[in-house]
Amino acid sequence: MNKTIRTSFQNICERYWGFVPLCGVVLAGAVLYLLQAVTGWTLRTVPREVLCVLGVISLVIFLLWGNIRLGQFIENKEHKPFLLSLVCNLIHLASIAGVLVFGFYFFILMVFAHTPEHVVEKNGIKMVASVNSFLDMNVDYYQYKNPLFYGKSLGHEWYGSGGNDPLEAEPPLEPRSWMFYDLDGNTVDCGERGYANMYGSEIAKRLSDPLLEMFADPVHFDTRVQKDLQSGMLTFSSPLSVYIDSYNGSFYKEKHMRYFPPSENWQQYRYGLSNGEPLLSHWYFTENTADEKCPTVSVYTAGTAQNVWKAELIFDTHAPHEMQSLQKDLFHHSMCVFFADVPYRVCWDVYQTVTQSAEEYVCRVPSDTVPGYAVKTLCYEGSVGVYAYALSGSELHICFVPLTEELLREYESKGVTLYDIAKEFKR
Repeated sequence: MNKTIRTSFQNICERYWGFVPLCGVVLAGAVLYLLQAVTGWTLRTVPREVLCVLGVISLVIFLLWGNIRLGQFIENKEHKPFLLSLVCNLIHLASIAGVLVFGFYFFILMVFAHTPEHVVEKNGIKMVASVNSFLDMNVDYYQYKNPLFYGKSLGHEWYGSGGNDPLEAEPPLEPRSWMFYDLDGNTVDCGERGYANMYGSEIAKRLSDPLLEMFADPVHFDTRVQKDLQSGMLTFSSPLSVYIDSYNGSFYKEKHMRYFPPSENWQQYRYGLSNGEPLLSHWYFTENTADEKCPTVSVYTAGTAQNVWKAELIFDTHAPHEMQSLQKDLFHHSMCVFFADVPYRVCWDVYQTVTQSAEEYVCRVPSDTVPGYAVKTLCYEGSVGVYAYALSGSELHICFVPLTEELLREYESKGVTLYDIAKEFKR
């Protein structure tokens, strides 16, 4: 029985030997496809390239077998029509030319498509770093499984233009932007250095500031709401200086430098004086006062304690990419101030929600710029709310304000759509 099976198998291999390698490669590809669909595992670079080379070799063997069988078929004919012989010769020539041309382009493709890999550890997780540096230097990170496979995507780094392997560069290169996730898909680290050149001569000072050590420990911004006795305003329980230190602490964790200068370096406008004491103050800071597209941060304070009653980010909706990167950072780290290290994914969801609402209701006069009028959407968590409005179609204002339960119900009665950040965005 076994001898019969073995003999039959040998006969099949001898008769159809050109099919065997191709069938083996196709079967291996099908198994790998199913494995990836079921487990999410993906074949790494070297095994994948080996499989591609084997596929090409098996295809060449199949063409060789087909041409041999065609030649045998014609040789076995007693009468060989001229047209049939001509077609056979053309097929032989086409096969040879096809193999040469395809082999040349396949070789070129393999050279340029090759992505070097490195096994590294990031954020306590063993990863496979896949480098693609054809035009720009990009590194994609995947969960390490074994020498043949990697798992889910865990991050990405961009090093700018170039054609080298940034992980082997001497001296080591710093990524210009990066984002990493944990095994559950939560953002654990992200940042961008793409706009650092806009700091000009200030960049060195911010990286070597002797006060940087104080930002290594997070500064807590007290979001408890109180009523200022002098002005009657609802305020948070922290002044501007704590907002600055808390923001710089979040910024330092990602960029390893500070962003805001001390409050005495901010512009200040006082109004509502009573008995010589300022009741209300408007503080504002912009990175580049000469560039009107540069975003502005405005903080409004009340009373002699100068506690914050509103923080407002003012963006130009037509700003260039550099400024848009700065806008995203300003929003992200402001969210971290008021919502205690909120994940980047949640920040982005909140940003999209409030800005989309602002695009639908453009304010024309300042009286419209509170929830319940032209502002129709408010995201909140605890005692902090955030909303946005567009002013005259070119300015986007994003505001962080104190909330009470009574104020929330008032907004709801005015038709404002409320989003609980902890529940709606799965923080």
